Formats: sequence, structure tokens, C-alpha cells
Amino acid sequence: KMDPNPTGNSLDGSSSDSYFFFKGSLAGFGVTICREEDDSILFQKKVSLHYSDISGWETELMALKLGLTKAVSLGINHITICCCDPEIFEFVMERSVPHHEKFALLMDDVHSIRQQFTSSIPILVTGKQATFAYKLAKETLISRNIRPMPRTTQKKTTQKKTCGICFVDDIEGPEMF
Repeated sequence: KMDPNPTGNSLDGSSSDSYFFFKGSLAGFGVTICREEDDSILFQKKVSLHYSDISGWETELMALKLGLTKAVSLGINHITICCCDPEIFEFVMERSVPHHEKFALLMDDVHSIRQQFTSSIPILVTGKQATFAYKLAKETLISRNIRPMPRTTQKKTTQKKTCGICFVDDIEGPEMF
């Protein structure tokens, strides 16, 4: 008789080896968990926030906490945490500690959740590698009627910059969200 689950993957469709992207903004955040084996999406969520006193880092950490919590509930044993922000990456690596109490409490939760995995490995990725989470975060902005400035048909010489959110070079200011 053949083993119905020869790969050792959990029967709910999740894999024991998965990765997830997360991205926050002042309007909300997006989380995407994927199976490493075939890049299929196991979980994807966007959350709109309606708080006036929330920061970008706070939403990033909320997204990180949600993604890890969901990965645990899916029965994932090995997770790769794809961090887009170098400072958040340093927090997750425990090489740096947030000074603000709200951030420190969220990171305490993150570290506790990470202990439930057999392994959880943070990696620093570029904004282009986090397409799923960026798309969700951008959809959150659009759903709250916070739209990028429209392009004009006039010829303009906009200076290109590096985006402070995703660190992609050569983006025109109106294209940043």
C-alpha cells in the first residue's frame, strides 16, 4: 500500500518548506505565504488599517506577525521570512532591538511565534522579489482611494529616486506608493 503523503507535506496543501513576503504601509499591509516546492500561494491577505497614529514599521511588524501566525496554523515546519526592509531584517535576525515599546512588543511576539517552527530563516530581499506582498499593499492603498498621482501628457524631466519603501532604484516620485 502506497503512502498517501510520500512527500511529508501536511495534508491541507501546505508544505513543510515555505516562504513568505510581507509589506506594510500607512494604509495597511499585505502577506503572502508560498510553497517553496512550486511557488504556489498557500495564503494571501491584505489588511486595511484605519488608524491615524500608526507607522510604516508598525504595519510591517503586524504583517510579519500575521504571516508567521498563519504559517503555524497551516502546519508549516520550515519557513523562510523574506524581509524587504533592512532594519526589520536586523530586528528579525536579533542583531538589533527596536527602541520604541510598541515595536519591541511586536518583535517579542514575533520571536515567540518563530520558536514554534523547526526552522525560520530570515533573508533580505529586494522590492522586486516581494511582488506578491507589494501588490497587496498597493491594492490596499487603492481600495482606500489613496491613488498615485496621475501622469501628465506633458514632457517632464522628473528626477529618479530610490524608493524608501522597496529600495528599487530609478523610480519616479509619483510611481512610489
